[in-house]
Amino acid sequence: MGNTCAPQKGPRFKNFVIAVYSDDPHNGPVREALGKLQNYIASNPERIPRVCRKISKLLTIYLKRQKAHRVMVGVQMLRDLIAHFDDVSGFVPHCISICSMLFSYSTVEYRIGAADVLTILCYKLAGRVDGEHSCRLLTDSKGKLLPALETMCLETVSNDDAATLRCRYAAVVALGNVIFCLHGALANNVNCHIMPFLRNLMDAMRSGEKPEWMEREPFTVLQQHIKSGPLTALHFRPNGGNAILRA
Repeated sequence: MGNTCAPQKGPRFKNFVIAVYSDDPHNGPVREALGKLQNYIASNPERIPRVCRKISKLLTIYLKRQKAHRVMVGVQMLRDLIAHFDDVSGFVPHCISICSMLFSYSTVEYRIGAADVLTILCYKLAGRVDGEHSCRLLTDSKGKLLPALETMCLETVSNDDAATLRCRYAAVVALGNVIFCLHGALANNVNCHIMPFLRNLMDAMRSGEKPEWMEREPFTVLQQHIKSGPLTALHFRPNGGNAILRA
């Protein structure tokens, strides 16, 4: 008697992740495929670590090949997955690893992407009463995350460099959200970061025209942000205008 060997398909989650990448390397994430991946994770939340590891593996490959657009598709995929779910605890250790990897590169877009992922991750964590463990994971990794964000906040802006301005703004919002989460997990370890954060934000905002809210006791406004809650995202005005910090 012989054995019939049928070809085996790979795990479904890998197929869902790969499908998010368009056949055209210059296109962004395939939205329909991303929606299917979100639905798959919603039905199989225990698969979050495996999905994150697959994203991380693809990011590593594309980073080595210097495929910047493909890297950013992976970062956007991760960011959108986090934004889609209320409970993001399964993403935390993998996000820390991925963001640390992206911060190790000098490419501005990679670092902006990492900051954006941390912004939405910390926003989600701050909204959950059971997020203590995840916040402590962030606390344990603060040495990998905070120095990179602080360096981004101090990027030198010359000749109205839009990319550098975006880098500083993205870092400022991410740093504020990370500090907020760390404050909830271990308050004594983050007080020293509040004033450097405020100084960095003031330096960044002085690079362009002041938005209206900057005219109203800026340090008071910023301290309120850290105490009251994180920002969901950083939105940029079209035509090179100032950023809008949105709660």
